[in-house]
Amino acid sequence: MPTCTAEAVDPTGAGGLCPDHVPDTGEDVGSPDEKPTLEADKPASTTSETPDTDGSVLVEALEWFHQQLDRDLPDECDHDTPRDYYREGRGWGADTIDGKLLGFAPANYKDELVSHLFDRGHGREAILSTGLFGERDGGNLYATWSGRYVFPYFDADGRPVFAISRATDPIHSADWKGNKYDKLQVTRDDVTAEEPIYGLDTVRDGEPVLITEGIADAITAHQAGYPCLSPVTTQFKTGDREDLLEALGERGVGRVYLIQDAQGESRRAPATWP
Repeated sequence: MPTCTAEAVDPTGAGGLCPDHVPDTGEDVGSPDEKPTLEADKPASTTSETPDTDGSVLVEALEWFHQQLDRDLPDECDHDTPRDYYREGRGWGADTIDGKLLGFAPANYKDELVSHLFDRGHGREAILSTGLFGERDGGNLYATWSGRYVFPYFDADGRPVFAISRATDPIHSADWKGNKYDKLQVTRDDVTAEEPIYGLDTVRDGEPVLITEGIADAITAHQAGYPCLSPVTTQFKTGDREDLLEALGERGVGRVYLIQDAQGESRRAPATWP
């Protein structure tokens, strides 16, 4: 994928293009002088203009993504729909797919989701604060993800509070990010979502815990009934390690099993707590 050398409004990092140089996928983003679609013909009095501090906007957006599982995937993909990918490609049952709120961000869905959220009383600031949308210089919105699978994260109370997306195989023609995994844009000052430790909601008091590298492996472990955490990368972020130890200690977890990719046997690491 080409690398943009122009100054970006919101750089996406390795593998991505800046929002002002996204390939034309047919989505009507309007000219810089147009008002954003979000505000068009909508009475301001019907919406809240506060950020999504309680996460309710993000929850409704993730539920909307979950409702898109029967959309058609490109012919080049091995599966006909996102639901088929989760069910046949990953081996996850209906309870797992629904319980994990697994979803799909279709191509060119921006106006549809924005209208869905706006009709439920969420204003522009709240929608932007989810990290699912960005804003161009002219004020028009763009969707962070397009043609990507969506994996929500749940907090310790089982509430969806964050998400990561995954590219299709092959990469969807509307996917301007291009990287395999892409998280919400939490580095933006206006984004209120925070990334929790994935799988913390599955940990049970006094029981051993698995730790896998990938999110898909963790979901498979959850389906099999095992408490399982994942850094979603090769290791937990430095800032998460003390929180992880504290969370496991509070739940009386005395043993952790590390399940690594491409390794025949798990490595067992007894945990000790202060």
